[in-house]
Amino acid sequence: MAELTFDNLYPLAGLIVIGVTIWGMARKFTAMDMAIQNDQKDNQSVDALNARDIRNLQEQINELKRDVREIYRVILKLEQRVEDRFTSTSERK
Repeated sequence: MAELTFDNLYPLAGLIVIGVTIWGMARKFTAMDMAIQNDQKDNQSVDALNARDIRNLQEQINELKRDVREIYRVILKLEQRVEDRFTSTSERK
């Protein structure tokens, strides 16, 4: 039978410590890898939502531009009417 002495146990204890350390590091690496993958999925979904929001905002901006053009046309028509009235009243006098 093998004799168990501290000289024989030191290498075995060292291997156990190294094994536990590697196992712990592997667990942390796996947890970090999973966290990174989850963050990437979250970022992709957030990016998709942001892209949709940007498209919606662009559509709203285009609608506002159309509204502003229409308002400008109405103002020009009103201005022309006012000028026409002033010119017609000044011609009558």
